[in-house]
Amino acid sequence: MNGVGIPVGGESTRRDRRKRLGIYYTPPELVEPILDETLDPILDGMHDERSCRARLSTLRVIDPACGSGHFLLGAWRRLAKHVSVVVAPVSQHECLRLAAATLHGIDIDPQARRAGAKLLRSACAQWALSPRDFPNWFTLGDALLSESGVDCTFDLVIGNPPFVDSESMCAADRSRRAALTQRYESARGNWDLASLFVERAIQLARPGGRIGLVLPRRLLASDHARHVQALLRRLTIESIRVNDSTAFEDANVETISLVLTCQPAPTRHAIRIVGPSNVHDFSQRDLEALPPGHWSAILAPPTRASGRPPVSQWSSVLRYAPRLSEVSVVSDGASTGEAYRLRSVIVERIDATGEFVRLINTGTIDPFAKRWGRQPTRYLRAAWTEPVVPLAWLEAKLPRRAAQARSPKVLVAGLAGRIEAVVDDGVVLCGKSAVQVLLNDVETCHAMCAWLNSGPINDLYRLLFESHGFGARSMHIGPRQLEQLPVWNSEVPDCRASMQELARLSLHLHEGRRLDEATSSEYLDRIDAIVLELLG
Repeated sequence: MNGVGIPVGGESTRRDRRKRLGIYYTPPELVEPILDETLDPILDGMHDERSCRARLSTLRVIDPACGSGHFLLGAWRRLAKHVSVVVAPVSQHECLRLAAATLHGIDIDPQARRAGAKLLRSACAQWALSPRDFPNWFTLGDALLSESGVDCTFDLVIGNPPFVDSESMCAADRSRRAALTQRYESARGNWDLASLFVERAIQLARPGGRIGLVLPRRLLASDHARHVQALLRRLTIESIRVNDSTAFEDANVETISLVLTCQPAPTRHAIRIVGPSNVHDFSQRDLEALPPGHWSAILAPPTRASGRPPVSQWSSVLRYAPRLSEVSVVSDGASTGEAYRLRSVIVERIDATGEFVRLINTGTIDPFAKRWGRQPTRYLRAAWTEPVVPLAWLEAKLPRRAAQARSPKVLVAGLAGRIEAVVDDGVVLCGKSAVQVLLNDVETCHAMCAWLNSGPINDLYRLLFESHGFGARSMHIGPRQLEQLPVWNSEVPDCRASMQELARLSLHLHEGRRLDEATSSEYLDRIDAIVLELLG
C-alpha cells in the first residue's frame, strides 16, 4: 500500500488498479510519527557540523516500496532542515548533497516514476539542488525479488508497502507469487504481501538499525501472521500505533504503524502502544503467551482497576493453563467439498425414508439450546425447516462425518456476538459454518459447554480474537481460535467437584423450559464464578 501516481483512465479503472496493486497515497499524518521515532534519534546525534558531516557520509535510508516517494520526501525535509540549523551557511550545500545521497527508493510500478519526479523537483527547489544530487531517489525494481539498487544494509527502512493477499496475487501474478513463496519464511498460508515486506525490511536493516512501516492491522489478527510475528519477536518492538481508519481514501482497511529496532529486546522491554485515545505499555515478553498470529489484544487500553492492559491480567493463565486442543479435537463440520456433497442429499424430515441424522448449522445453535425445527436452518444459500441427511448415504460416502454425527460433542455457532455452545448427545450432523468439539472424555461435554458459554471465557475470546471477525455483534468463531482457549487444570484441588457442578448446571440450562428467568440467571452467575475459580 504505497503512494504512487494514478494512471490515466476512468475513476473506476483507477480505483480497481489501486485495489489490485495495493496502491494508495500515504498521508502525512502517517509519515511523520514514524519519522519521529526512526529518523529524529539519528538527527539528535548530529549536533554540530563535524558530527553532521560524519554521520551523513555513512547514513543510509531506504523505502523498498516507495511509490512516488512520500516517506523519502518527509525524511529529506527533516534532514535538510537539520543541516540548515547545525551547519554553517558556507558548508550547507555540500552537506545537503550528502543528505540527498542517503535516500534510496525502490518500486515495482513504472507509473510511480512520473509522480516521484514531481516530488523530487519539490525537494530540489527550496535548496538549490538538482535531481542529479539524489542519485538513489527512485530505482525501478522489485525489492522483494531483486537486489537491484540494494548494495548495502541500511540505518532506516521506512515506508508503506502494498497490502495484497496471496489469493489475489494468484489472479494478478501467479509466477511472482510462486517465487515469493520460495524465498520468504513468512509466505505461508494466505499470507499478505505486507508481511513479506516486513521480512525484507529486517533483511535490509543493519544490526541496531530501525524499521518503521505502515501495515494492515490484520498482521496482528490472522492465523498466517504467526510467521511474521515469529520474526518480530526476535527484535525489539518499539511501538505499535493504531491509525485512523479513514486515513486512506477508497481503502476499506485498518492500519497500524510499527517501529522496530533490529536487535534483541531487553528482558523487561515494554512496547509502547498508541491508541486513538490512550497510550500504554505492554511487556514484549507477554507476547509469548498470546495465541500465535493473534496479537490484537495488546491494543486494548488499560483497565481502570489495575492500570494494566486487560490481556496482561490473563498472561499467567494463557502461559500455563492447558488449551482446548489438548483435551479435544476441534474442527469444522465439513470441508467445502463435503458441504456441497451434503447439500445434494439434504431433505426435509417429513420426506425422509429410513434412518437419518439431523443437520444443524450456525443459525440454529444458541447457548444451551438447539433451535433445529423451531427456526429455519440455512445451508449454502438454501433454507430448510427440519433438514436431515440419510444415515446410510452418510456412512457410505462420508464415514468420518457419520461417526462424528453419532458421537457426543459440543456444537458451537461459527458466527455470533459471543460463543454459543450446546451439547449434542450424538444425533446431529454439524454443518459447515458451525464448529464441533469432540472431547477426549465425553463425560465432560456438559462441563465444557458451560465453560465455553461462561462470561470469563467469552471476555477472553473477544479480547484475543474479536479483530479476526466482523465486530462485537458478529465475531468469527472458528476451530483454530477455539482450540487455543484455556481450559481447567485437572490437577487443581477440587477441580473434579467443580467440573461436576458445571455439568449439573449445564444439564439444567439445557432443560431451560423448566426454569424461570431468575433461576437461569442464578445458574449462569454460578457458572461464571466456578470458571473464575478454576482459572485462578
